Amino acid sequence: MANKPHRPPELKLSNDSAIELGKVPDVPRFLRVIGSAFPGAFLHLEGNTIDAKILDCLSPSLIAEPVHAKRGTWWPRSERLVAIIDESLMSCLSDAAEHLATPEVADHLLVSTQSEVLLEVYDLHDAQARMSSALPLAVREQLLSVTVRPTR
Repeated sequence: MANKPHRPPELKLSNDSAIELGKVPDVPRFLRVIGSAFPGAFLHLEGNTIDAKILDCLSPSLIAEPVHAKRGTWWPRSERLVAIIDESLMSCLSDAAEHLATPEVADHLLVSTQSEVLLEVYDLHDAQARMSSALPLAVREQLLSVTVRPTR
C-alpha cells in the first residue's frame, strides 16, 4: 500500500474566532482596504469566471499555494489563485474591479498568513464577510467601514 503524501491541516476561520462584518457593497473599495490592512499576507481568489483584467493584475505576483486553505467551491472545481498582498497589486485589482461584475473578480476571497485565516468572504457578490477576532482594532475598524451589516 502506497503512502499518501502528507497534507497540512486545512486553514479555516473558526466560528469561535470570527466576527461577522456584513456584505461588501463596493468591491473596489474593499480591495484597496485589504491592500493597506494586510501587506505581506496571502490573497486567495477563487472563481470560474475570473476576468482577464484580474488575471493580468495577478500574473506578476502569483505564487504556488503556500497553505492549504478551505475551498469555497468543491464543484465545479474553480480556479484558485494566490498572491502576496501589496498596495500596488490591490490597487490594480481595485481599478480592474471598477468595470467588472463581482463574479468576474472572484467568487470567493480569503486572506491568510501561513498559520491563520484573517479574512474570508464566500460568495463575494452576496455573502457576509468574516474577519478574525485577533485582528488589531484599527484593521477591524477599516474593514467595518467598507462592509454593511444587515439591519434587524
